[in-house]
Amino acid sequence: MAEIRVRKALVEEAPLLRDICLQAKGSWGYTDEFMARFAQEIIIDADSILTDRVLVACEREQIIGWLRVLTNREPLILDDLWVLPTAFGKGVGRHSLPRQLR
Repeated sequence: MAEIRVRKALVEEAPLLRDICLQAKGSWGYTDEFMARFAQEIIIDADSILTDRVLVACEREQIIGWLRVLTNREPLILDDLWVLPTAFGKGVGRHSLPRQLR
């Protein structure tokens, strides 16, 4: 795996982040019916990217995962952590954050 870079998500990336979530969830063996219901939910949107701390993990220029921390409460809550199935088991979820993003 190439070097992984972590950065803040951009508002316009919300549809891509949603797709990564759906690919990851879909790889866990849920029924088509469940996935159809889940896909109807608002998973991530521009407002969340602006309000919460949303970070993306990139391999080269491709986003391969993302996380969201809810920042409007104490303690902060890790609400989402999604990784493309092709990157499962490669350490994306435990990658260290750059100091300026902590």
